[in-house]
Amino acid sequence: MRIPLRLPFLKLKPRGAQRYKVLVRKGPFEVRQYPRSFKAKLSVDGNLDEAFAEGLGALRQYLAGGNLKVRKFPLTPPVLQIPKKDGWELDVFLPATLDPTTAPKPINRFIKFEVIPARKVAVLRGRGKLSEEAFHRRSLELEAFLREHNLRSGSVLRVAHFTRRPRLPFLPKNEVQIDLT
Repeated sequence: MRIPLRLPFLKLKPRGAQRYKVLVRKGPFEVRQYPRSFKAKLSVDGNLDEAFAEGLGALRQYLAGGNLKVRKFPLTPPVLQIPKKDGWELDVFLPATLDPTTAPKPINRFIKFEVIPARKVAVLRGRGKLSEEAFHRRSLELEAFLREHNLRSGSVLRVAHFTRRPRLPFLPKNEVQIDLT
């Protein structure tokens, strides 16, 4: 007799994670509704892993008090990584209590702010180390899901990293996401 292994702790949403409402769920795919949000962003050169390490380090410095008010903020998952012409953009979400007029100015002049309007997002959930090759492969899967369900994309594909140091290192949570029109 086979007994199913259940690991309920793997379903836990990271503390402080960005809120959303699931509109459609089909296997590893979801369509979500996100509220308006506010992010800090930084452009970084390099491949997926190099850019993630460098960009996240600089953004964590800002969150840890590397700003003109020496104010600290928690890291709100996920960390977004968006491909650009000459590298990547890394984004971290700031607490909902902040906006462009109240967020402390970063010491790092390359960190910029952006308000993101409420939006619908198509997502392909996954686990494991996400290489550039895996990102490309999973992007194609998400695009096929969009075509199959007559959904139209309204942005570029991006990676959503939920942790780089999970308790189970072989199971880091990540997603491929794209905004819908």
